[in-house]
Amino acid sequence: MLVVTSFFLSGPGGPEVTALGSTYVTKTDGTAVGGAYSLMEETFWSDSTPLHTHVAAEESFYVLDGDVELHVAGRTSTAGPGAFITVPRGVVHGLRRLGTSPVRMLTIISPPGFEQIFAEVAERGEEALLADPEALVALAEQHGTVIVGDYPDRSR
Repeated sequence: MLVVTSFFLSGPGGPEVTALGSTYVTKTDGTAVGGAYSLMEETFWSDSTPLHTHVAAEESFYVLDGDVELHVAGRTSTAGPGAFITVPRGVVHGLRRLGTSPVRMLTIISPPGFEQIFAEVAERGEEALLADPEALVALAEQHGTVIVGDYPDRSR
């Protein structure tokens, strides 16, 4: 028999930050789940992310609305509402938004921590970081992410 002695409930909303082509609403930064993962509701409105890898974290996405193209380990797939994607740590990946509407996803990082980069980008000023790619690459590395390059061009 399972006895629940406490629980965590996150209603609508939460801490929100917009950075690097998405708006993130944090549902848990990991504190409510013993440091197991962070969970954010992401609205991905940029065209694509760069190809990157997370050195020590898995990243998962549950697509709520919209369609996204995934480039994972050199292969391309598409995912729409109801799709669940998990990218293991160390695997190069990137996302491209398909269509004109933003893609809404639940984004899960395990263990938590990488998501802190978005607040830091917002604090430092996204335009300044984008104008200084070396600073952005260094910041990503401080958060356990290696930027590999641009998302592959569709015309190739």
